[in-house]
Amino acid sequence: MLAWFRHLPVRRKLVIMTVASTAIALLLASGGFLIWDVLTFRAEIQRDINAQVRIITENAAPAVVFNDEQAAAETLAALELRPRMIVGCLYSQDERLFATYHRHESVPCPMPRPADEITYAWREARVTVPVIYAGSGVGSLFLRRELTDVFERLIVGGITVAFLLVLCTLVAAAVGSRLQRSIADPLLDLAGAARRVSDTRDYALRAVPLSSD
Repeated sequence: MLAWFRHLPVRRKLVIMTVASTAIALLLASGGFLIWDVLTFRAEIQRDINAQVRIITENAAPAVVFNDEQAAAETLAALELRPRMIVGCLYSQDERLFATYHRHESVPCPMPRPADEITYAWREARVTVPVIYAGSGVGSLFLRRELTDVFERLIVGGITVAFLLVLCTLVAAAVGSRLQRSIADPLLDLAGAARRVSDTRDYALRAVPLSSD
């Protein structure tokens, strides 16, 4: 036990123990929930990206087969409904860039990548999948999505946990300071009676019982 804690008054020790136990329990529970929430949110994003991939590849496959670049571009334009999507690139079977979607023109399409390459990092997700038509590969689709919303959710959750931690710590300190009297006062009275007996040698002195325990 730390020396500074050992020399504190009993009242203060009881308050510190109450506040510390409350803060640690809340921190562990809130931290576990926050981690679960972030991981669940990432899983939802992955499911959403997989759904977009299926929709786009199914609708873009005929356009690639029949060399309809306008129809392919209109299919990729649906990505505008996803503000976190950075770029979408559709390639033909001969690895020619067939149609594109750019949220910012400064972000170009990469070179054709191997199909079925999926990377979920913490900052962004990159997905490359084959475009299938009638059971045969006719091209590939590349999608790149930023994951800043995961960080934003983590920051909001962290601020919420910090606020609750401070609030509960203050409440625990207020409640503990009142409850500690029921424990500390009898002990202090007993110690005072023992001191008086020691000083006066009057063994008839008794401590006044304040509770039934």
